[in-house]
Amino acid sequence: MAMESSSRISRDPELTRRAMTGNTLSDFSSLHGSQYTFHAENGQTFLWYPGNSKIVKGQWKLLVQDDGKPVRCYKYSSNSYNPVTGLRSGPWRCVQFSGSEFQGSRIIVGDPFELASGRIPFRMQKLEHIPPREIAERIGIRPENLKTITSVGQL
Repeated sequence: MAMESSSRISRDPELTRRAMTGNTLSDFSSLHGSQYTFHAENGQTFLWYPGNSKIVKGQWKLLVQDDGKPVRCYKYSSNSYNPVTGLRSGPWRCVQFSGSEFQGSRIIVGDPFELASGRIPFRMQKLEHIPPREIAERIGIRPENLKTITSVGQL
């Protein structure tokens, strides 16, 4: 997805909601590694985090700031722990969109890795970078059958 489109999605609450709801977002950072989060329509979220042996279940919502821009908020159980920040979960934590969340093929249509089942497809190593197409291959999905949203017109 072009930077202009991804930036537009991250500034528009309705486009953001449509991009996230019922879809899986892929993310990679040098601090965490690859992460995949399925955002169910009922507000539940299912995070596949590197090094974990099971899915981290929680809740998600979008809020609109005074300037009209959306922020994404997550709440995970109080027994979950973020090894990078050193914080236990529990209260809602909200973060602004940078625009990069929707670049490239980072929005995967639906829940192809079945994260909502509560089971991880396999255990990712900490800090490992595994693109969506590679995950698909590892779990027996033909990569060409993995659908991604690459333009605003698909929302």
